[in-house]
Amino acid sequence: MRFLALIAALLSLIAAKNAQAEEKRTVPDYDGRDAEPTTAEDVALWVPRIVLSPVYVATEYGIRWPLSLIIPALEEAGLRDWFASKSDYIVLPTVVIDFGFRPSIGVYSGINNLWFEGHEVRARFAFGGLGFWKVKLKDRVVFDRGRQRIGIYGGFRQREDDTFGGIGPDIDYDIDTVGRFTTQLIDAGLRYDYGLKRLTHLRVVGAFHHTTFEDEACCGPPLVRQIADGLIEEPNGFAEGHRTVRSELSGAIDTRKNLRSRGAWVRAQTNLSADVSVERPGEQRWMNYGVDLGGGLEPGWPGRRLSLSVAALFADPLAEEDIPFDGLVRLGGDPYMRGFGGDALYGRSAVVATARYLWPIWALLDGTMHFAVGNVYGPHLEDFDAEKLRMSFGIGVSTSYIDEESLFDILLAFGTETFEQGTHLAAVRFAFGITEGF
Repeated sequence: MRFLALIAALLSLIAAKNAQAEEKRTVPDYDGRDAEPTTAEDVALWVPRIVLSPVYVATEYGIRWPLSLIIPALEEAGLRDWFASKSDYIVLPTVVIDFGFRPSIGVYSGINNLWFEGHEVRARFAFGGLGFWKVKLKDRVVFDRGRQRIGIYGGFRQREDDTFGGIGPDIDYDIDTVGRFTTQLIDAGLRYDYGLKRLTHLRVVGAFHHTTFEDEACCGPPLVRQIADGLIEEPNGFAEGHRTVRSELSGAIDTRKNLRSRGAWVRAQTNLSADVSVERPGEQRWMNYGVDLGGGLEPGWPGRRLSLSVAALFADPLAEEDIPFDGLVRLGGDPYMRGFGGDALYGRSAVVATARYLWPIWALLDGTMHFAVGNVYGPHLEDFDAEKLRMSFGIGVSTSYIDEESLFDILLAFGTETFEQGTHLAAVRFAFGITEGF
């Protein structure tokens, strides 16, 4: 009996202790200060937090979290050391997916220091099914401690998913109904770069282009049918194509030493090119030119970059004949108005203002957001009207590497009709690419 009484006493003591533990203990005011009151700034911050919450979820669980699992696995497998090791041989798979267009896969290869130091050879092959081929070869020499490069290149491209929906600011763009056609391009040329891998650079190109267009098409209604039905006016130069000699000069001045430079910065970029017909040099020749002015800053956090740029682009005939439609100013794809598919908008001139925000995700990967307003217009922006501007906005991930091609890019973006038309959604674009780079 005494043993049972002792057990009952212990159980009652334990129950009393648990009841005391369940009572919430008041946190002492150790520093003698009252809790800080909620300010108007705290309340105002909830608006961008709510608006950007989809961005956070996408980057946190769609990018950062998978990378946090993949990278340690790669390190355990020894692939980090393999990627970091310096090799004169390059073999990389390539893939480009852009909804509304043919996807393609391929291989990019190269050899550094072939026969002598600084001699580089590059080759690329891509295949996207019958009617889609791309082959490109480059032979170049890098010198002056990597600051200069000169070389020759040649290539062939054929794809039967190119698009044309009309010329001017008011076209009704729809990726499912624009006219489709096949483009064949043979090009070869000589190229010189100064300021290689620097934000401030100069580029000179002399090239030969042979371009033809065919009726075969995939992924949508053929352009020839749209023309026959009177839905689209036949673009100049579609029937005959053209062969031209092109001269190109482009360059940029940037106050930054590299993309990780701190503080505010400004940038000016310009390009000028002239095409002269081989068969009819006196009747068919034109020029393209433009300028892109911008700048940016770090808004308080290292690696975060906010920028604003304004670009004006022009195409002018230098003889009696009109410019072939593929020589006009074109928006969509890269780099302007990315919410639209490649070459969605055609015109004699264009103006685009773009705001971008970038933040670091991994060693060479940046998250990106953009918002742009712009459109194509007639000669020299003569018919410019703010009511005819379109919007483009989106989010993505890309490499922070600067060169003539990007290494990695994921994009989800949207394009709208003009303000005059109501800014209804006109295009949804998802693109994924691992391209050649280097």
